[in-house]
Amino acid sequence: NLPACARTGMMYLSDGVISDTLPGSPADQAGIRIGDRLLSVNGDLLGTRRSIREISPFSGLPGTRVKVEVQTGSQPPRTCTITLRDLIQ
Repeated sequence: NLPACARTGMMYLSDGVISDTLPGSPADQAGIRIGDRLLSVNGDLLGTRRSIREISPFSGLPGTRVKVEVQTGSQPPRTCTITLRDLIQ
């Protein structure tokens, strides 16, 4: 199994804040930017009691579509769709 960053092109901290995205990656193409906060993954809310690793489908097969809700600063949350693909062979 490849790590989530190998399928999405993004890295995130334990609190759900995006710490890096690879240019041209699925996350980048979905409009996710450094500093965005992940609020939910496929409708599952993230919070202090549930970590991203517990509910994350980011390690799914290439072609899997993952809906994430993200928030940039104080702007309203928005939904992005990430289509997983292998970035590392």
